[in-house]
Amino acid sequence: MSVNNLIVEVYMKKILLIVLLVLFVSTTPAQVSQTVQITNFNFDCINPSFIKSPDFISGKAFLAEVHRGDSSLIFVGNYNNDNDEFTLQQEFQPAASQNSNPIGHWSDWNEIRIYYFTYQNDSWDIATRTFNDNIWSDDILITESPEDEAEITLVNIYSNYFITQFLPAILFQRDSSIYLAEIINDSVKTSLVFQKNILGAFSSPAAFYMSDDGAITVASILNNTLGQTQVVYRERNSFDDNWGFITTVLDSGKIYHISFIDDFFPQFFIEADFGEGRTAYNMESWPTNNQLIPLQEPALGEISNLQSDYISVITLKKPNGFYIYGDFTYRLTRNDSDYIRSNYFNYGQENYDSLVFTKKKKPISSVGNVGFESLGERLYTIWEDSANGYINLFGKKHVIPVGAVKDEKIVEGFMLEQNYPNPFNPTTKIKYTIPSTPLSFGEGLGVRLLVYDVLGNEVATLVNEPQQSGTYEVEFNVGQAISLSSGVYYYQLRVYPVSGVGGFVETKKMILLR
Repeated sequence: MSVNNLIVEVYMKKILLIVLLVLFVSTTPAQVSQTVQITNFNFDCINPSFIKSPDFISGKAFLAEVHRGDSSLIFVGNYNNDNDEFTLQQEFQPAASQNSNPIGHWSDWNEIRIYYFTYQNDSWDIATRTFNDNIWSDDILITESPEDEAEITLVNIYSNYFITQFLPAILFQRDSSIYLAEIINDSVKTSLVFQKNILGAFSSPAAFYMSDDGAITVASILNNTLGQTQVVYRERNSFDDNWGFITTVLDSGKIYHISFIDDFFPQFFIEADFGEGRTAYNMESWPTNNQLIPLQEPALGEISNLQSDYISVITLKKPNGFYIYGDFTYRLTRNDSDYIRSNYFNYGQENYDSLVFTKKKKPISSVGNVGFESLGERLYTIWEDSANGYINLFGKKHVIPVGAVKDEKIVEGFMLEQNYPNPFNPTTKIKYTIPSTPLSFGEGLGVRLLVYDVLGNEVATLVNEPQQSGTYEVEFNVGQAISLSSGVYYYQLRVYPVSGVGGFVETKKMILLR
């Protein structure tokens, strides 16, 4: 079976709302094609990464590594949603003169925690700092060993497990073994997860938390003594529990890199070569179904540095579920040239969009959800390229029109406005308009205004009655009567004729901050 046929077979049942993409392309072509230069330094700026955040905090900050003379500094940039532009925010130089590969995430509502390699005592160690109230804390060494640490990776947290607290943690490699470092009450707990042994060495760690109690799944690549590669994983049920057995998930092909990508379910991706060339694959159902779906045919080029960011869209067609839209970003090498590709996808089905040639060989890229605009949620891909004789950062945006998702016939004049305030706690107001149309004459229209959580579960019914044409405003009060945690919620307006067919459905996103 060809790759194309495999993709069609697996995804035909899942492809919904393709018209959404057509709508976007037809309404915002200038935004899709626009590439902006973010930095214009007379020194190198490399290794960009968006600061990871829960879905209810837009990832508006990014990190990079800047080189001036003999020093390598950590640089923090900011994205201004109102002006749709990147600004240069903070810069600091930790204790050592050489620091590299910064990554970070929100560790509390107003606090950013970053991790980076630092060269001290004749070896590379890992340090962490926090940024709170516009002040950087002193650096704390997570590792102090004579061996070099490598492959620092954030541990993901998945919303479908209803984790209510931040769990700052990283994975790293030391001497071909994989370690987990967790920061609990400002102290660092380090656990050995995969130890190098006579069977082989471990690399490319990836993990996600499954509960507030510390239940976690950690995966890695095992490079055995015969030159073969395997994907293995093991689990821990709580912070105080022991690690379970090592289980093999995949033991064929040449596997280069693995990752869990942010989502409401554990989306597992591998970069591998199964005899046709290196490309990226999605394991459709981790870890029970090892059917691998290629993102593109290997013949189209070699994929590496795969990243993604997701949003969810609730629709009337599936009231107890949600659909996934977002952006894949990866490096594509073809005929000794390097490109950055940033693609829309829905439910993992790619829709090829941009392919930007880069003068810099093997550029690093990152993608993040940075905010909102009138058409929907705004994502940016940023990457390295050569400019003015130095390496600088460039960016390209995509807009996923969440508020424009309609499942039924749209009647001119209906309007569902963005709630205000947003984010909110504990109350917000939602305004909508029903026009004077033949549908609303006489008998009125059946109107329902519903609130869903990110899993598509209905959590509140705000309106459920016939209404005549006019503008209405409804207050949503998350008091003691409704027990909802901080996070993303969706409100959906459904309008139907009391008799007959036709109607209006629209969904928008709001954020509750407790």
